[in-house]
Amino acid sequence: FCSTPQLAQATAAELDAVVTALAKQIKHRAKERSPLALDLGDSIAQSGYLLLRGGTEQVYIKEYRNRVDQRIVDLLDTQPAIAALAAGEPFDDEQLIALERTLQHDLAAGDLELNDSNIRKAYGYKVGSLLEFMRQVWELSGIPDYADIVRRQFEHFATSQNFTGDQLRFLTTLRDVFLSRRRLTLNDLFVAPMDSFGMDAADRFFTEAQQQHIVAFVNTLTVIGE
Repeated sequence: FCSTPQLAQATAAELDAVVTALAKQIKHRAKERSPLALDLGDSIAQSGYLLLRGGTEQVYIKEYRNRVDQRIVDLLDTQPAIAALAAGEPFDDEQLIALERTLQHDLAAGDLELNDSNIRKAYGYKVGSLLEFMRQVWELSGIPDYADIVRRQFEHFATSQNFTGDQLRFLTTLRDVFLSRRRLTLNDLFVAPMDSFGMDAADRFFTEAQQQHIVAFVNTLTVIGE
């Protein structure tokens, strides 16, 4: 994944300076979350624990947060785009989706299991993506919700295809299905809730080529693996 132009043109020393500054920032915020600085409610939450690896590993929330902090610091060395995001550089939708895939691979799919449920338990944040989690952690503005990116991209796709009213209504429902499941296959065009448009509505509304095109488009928005 390519970084933004500013970081792409930065020298090695400048990149090191950005990474070092961000690492210090993350560690400083980790200290701010220490039990001594928390109120009673947060202290109780810190004393709880999460179950990882299918419930076979018990990790106290304080330790889990420390692991997340360290993993993010490690990623700053290998993923310049994360440093660019934390530095407040602008990203377009395509770049944000690519970065979300990176975060899903390195933070959610790995041993940390940094998913929506564990984020709520460990941090008290309700987020729809790891980019939104980063926005909370780094107190960044300008990072849209993943759902907003998807809605915007569906709108761009629809307006570029000159679809009919029936096709647009079908696509709107399909968009909501994708946001709920975070993945889509060709078969999803023919099963509930899409069958509410009638038997074989996908075949009535779209050619086979259009169906393939729709699925290919949606796959560009997918950020989680199988």
